[in-house]
Amino acid sequence: MEVEELWSMFKQIVSGLDHIHSKKIRHGDLKPSNVFLKGNVVKIGDFGLACSLKEATNFPIARGIYTAPELKSPEKPFTLYSDMFSLGMILLEMLVGFEFGTSQEKFEVLGDPEKRTEYLVKACLDGFKEDIIRSLLEEDFNERPDTSMILELLKEDT
Repeated sequence: MEVEELWSMFKQIVSGLDHIHSKKIRHGDLKPSNVFLKGNVVKIGDFGLACSLKEATNFPIARGIYTAPELKSPEKPFTLYSDMFSLGMILLEMLVGFEFGTSQEKFEVLGDPEKRTEYLVKACLDGFKEDIIRSLLEEDFNERPDTSMILELLKEDT
């Protein structure tokens, strides 16, 4: 897949998530298998764990490499910024996912922050902005950008 196609897909994912977040709803389970492609159109699906921020719980629901670090601790809140971490993991996987032979290998690399950094550097050699990925993958959810900030950065880049 060409870099321009990846950017287009990523922008559509961010736009879809921006719409969801504008309704004060967090998705809760954002991962590649919940992002669908029909032709050149990207759609976000599987809202089984989505809920309004008024209903949000403070306990971890989602698990795996797309899960934000704060969700591994029951005393930290599940916010819209938890979805932003998942968005960063999706972007990183879009850039380097083809290099993994197995799901286990993907989990071992992307699930480890140090190994993830190696792949982040490799991914950014393909023209993608390192600052966008790093900001989305911030360990502290208070440091992550929201969807409107990412859309603005993407607009500046085009």
